[in-house]
Amino acid sequence: MMLPPRRRKEPARPPAPFSLQTPVSWLSPKDELTLGQCCEGVMVFGATGSGKSSGIADTIIPGLLRLGCGALWLCAKPGEYQHALALARATGRESDVVRFAPGERWTFDVVGEEITAPGGGVESAAQLIDTLLRLAQRNAAGGGDEPFWAALASRIIRMSLCVARAATGTASMGLVDQIVASAPQSREAADSPALDQESLCARLILHAKLLDLTPPERRDLDHAAQFFLSEWVALADKTRSIGQTMVQNITSRFVTGPLADLVSSGSSNLPSVCDGAIVVADMAVLTHRELGQFFGCLLKQSIARQVLRREVTDDLRPVVIIADEAQLFCDPEQDAMTQTVARQSRLISLALTQSLPTLYSSAGGGDKAKQAMDSWIGNHQTKLVCASGCAETNRFFEAAFGMEWRRSFSGSTNTQGFDLMADMMGQQSVTVSGGWHEQWLPALPAHEFTRLAKGGPAFGCRVEAYAFQGGRVWSNGKTFMKVTFDQRKS
Repeated sequence: MMLPPRRRKEPARPPAPFSLQTPVSWLSPKDELTLGQCCEGVMVFGATGSGKSSGIADTIIPGLLRLGCGALWLCAKPGEYQHALALARATGRESDVVRFAPGERWTFDVVGEEITAPGGGVESAAQLIDTLLRLAQRNAAGGGDEPFWAALASRIIRMSLCVARAATGTASMGLVDQIVASAPQSREAADSPALDQESLCARLILHAKLLDLTPPERRDLDHAAQFFLSEWVALADKTRSIGQTMVQNITSRFVTGPLADLVSSGSSNLPSVCDGAIVVADMAVLTHRELGQFFGCLLKQSIARQVLRREVTDDLRPVVIIADEAQLFCDPEQDAMTQTVARQSRLISLALTQSLPTLYSSAGGGDKAKQAMDSWIGNHQTKLVCASGCAETNRFFEAAFGMEWRRSFSGSTNTQGFDLMADMMGQQSVTVSGGWHEQWLPALPAHEFTRLAKGGPAFGCRVEAYAFQGGRVWSNGKTFMKVTFDQRKS
């Protein structure tokens, strides 16, 4: 009898440098949080002082840094750079920390990088500036005509970028600001023989028409010229003025002040998070207010796009975007879309916030904002809920954690007045009845979130949270699990 040929044993494949199965942190002796699960998004909820930063974030972040992840750390509060540096030092990554802040030597020309990047262009760069327009609108008082003005401002930005790219091959916030400021304001000005001497916008258009442009660039330039030299001057003075003001309210902030040197200098030397840099965007919102928000939001969107454009390979380095007070840096429409494809590109979102109302309010309120924010929240597969006194947030997670079939019992006792004859005849004067029934009840009632330990000496430096992960049953046999973090180990 002939024996079947022996199958050659294949050599064992060495593990990838950034295996998605590698544990980042252990939530219990049997339940790990892996790198792949982090790439699906991690969101932490909890009231101020609940320990979500000092307990949970300070456990997860070192785990990611030890694995060699690149990082963008967005700063909401002063002192976050020193904290980031301490965590990096503890994990042997101190040399990878880059402080991106006023007075440092680093620059990153956000618009120029986006408009010239493979897969980038005018539309992509315009969307970045649109993010700041939406943020400015949410921060300001609302109005009934906002959609029209937003659409007008967005079109002005796109047309300005078309002119800038056609004439110079690139663009910047400063150049967009100059183009909008110098656009002719009347039909007479547009028809003036001296227009090219008086208007940078017109001069760039005329210069670009003499260049050897590709057909798409020529088409975009012709459209932009039609807009600025015909449609723009035909608008009512008030309409044109409002549109111009909305755009320059954004772009002018990048012409002067700290942002001009950081993200609108025309050059870039900022180390890439894709290569393992830990970039700390150290312009705290609580110090720099709206300017700090603009800085953080712009960097977040730009770097997320860089990460998503990478070629997907087995050894692709994960990159984490860390956002404490995540509501300050959130563009729910863009972020929800990014999060749907983040896992494949190994882009990790670690977002910390207080409550659902905080997120909804930051998005401008209303049903549309709520839907966009709910989509963003839902695309974070791992959620950790610390101590919370917010009824809406607690009810949300009560529903999210599911229902379970429970049996309850009931009974009653009916005590009649004492009857001597009945007692002598052996008849009872006390009637007892009982029964039970089953029903679906919340597996974790909302009030349980109000009882969690918040860390500090009062709680023995213990931070408690309930962990939930889409599609996962934990070692306790449930879809949620109570976990404890020791602040002294962070």
